[in-house]
Amino acid sequence: MIASLVWGVLVTLLTVALHIAGLVHVGQLVSLLMPPPRFARSALHRALFLSVAVLLMILLHLVGAGIWALIYCAVGEFDAFSTALYFSVVTATSLGYGDITLSESWRLLAIFEAMAGLLLFGASTAAVFQLMVKTLPDPFAP
Repeated sequence: MIASLVWGVLVTLLTVALHIAGLVHVGQLVSLLMPPPRFARSALHRALFLSVAVLLMILLHLVGAGIWALIYCAVGEFDAFSTALYFSVVTATSLGYGDITLSESWRLLAIFEAMAGLLLFGASTAAVFQLMVKTLPDPFAP
């Protein structure tokens, strides 16, 4: 149980740090490449830009899930990375099908991943909202 707690804390710190750093870079990239709303750009252009940003955020979530999957394989919970990745994504999204579970000695890892997943999806949602505020014209401006 102690090993599960230690691994859970360490992997959570790693994935949160990587995700937040990735969100900062996505935001900087969009700010750099997207002109401010006062310059004429089509709604389609802005939508495509935001869609690419969201896609990059989804990739950040997949990288985090991949890190958890590697840990699950390293501690011997899964032989196949694809199974570990499936379990990881289901856990991080709190979908929790329950068709695959961890052994009793490592199941605390899934709790850490689920908690981190909830926080990171919230952070991504906040980042998308902030990007929308930066890139879309203010509908209430005179």
